Amino acid sequence: GQMFEETLNLQMAGISCVREVRVFGLLIGIELDLTNTLTQRLGLNAAQLYLLQMMHHSEFPLLMGYCQYEPAILKFTPPLTVTPGEVAAVCRTIADAMQTSQVTLLMTGVQALLKARK
Repeated sequence: GQMFEETLNLQMAGISCVREVRVFGLLIGIELDLTNTLTQRLGLNAAQLYLLQMMHHSEFPLLMGYCQYEPAILKFTPPLTVTPGEVAAVCRTIADAMQTSQVTLLMTGVQALLKARK
C-alpha cells in the first residue's frame, strides 16, 4: 500500500484532474476533479472514460472501477501477491490515462461504441 501511495502521489503531481490519492492498506482510491472539463460540459461521466482508457492501455491494460455513490472516485484493490514491478506498471497505466486529453478520452469512447455496434 505504501509503495502504491508513494508512486501514485509522485506520478499524479501536477495532473489537474486528480484531486487526491487515498490509500488504506491495499484499498486505493483516486478522487478526480472534473469541474470545468469538456466531458462535464457535455454531461458525460469522465471517470468511465478514464477507466476505458486504462483498459485500452497498450503496455499494461488495467481494470478498475469507480465508486457507485461517488462516481468521481476511481478505486481498485490489487491482490496481496502484487509485485513491485506490477505496482510500477499499474501506476504508469493510471498516470498515462490521467494525462489523456479530454478530446482523446471522447474519441476512445466513440471508438469503443462503434466497435461494440459491429
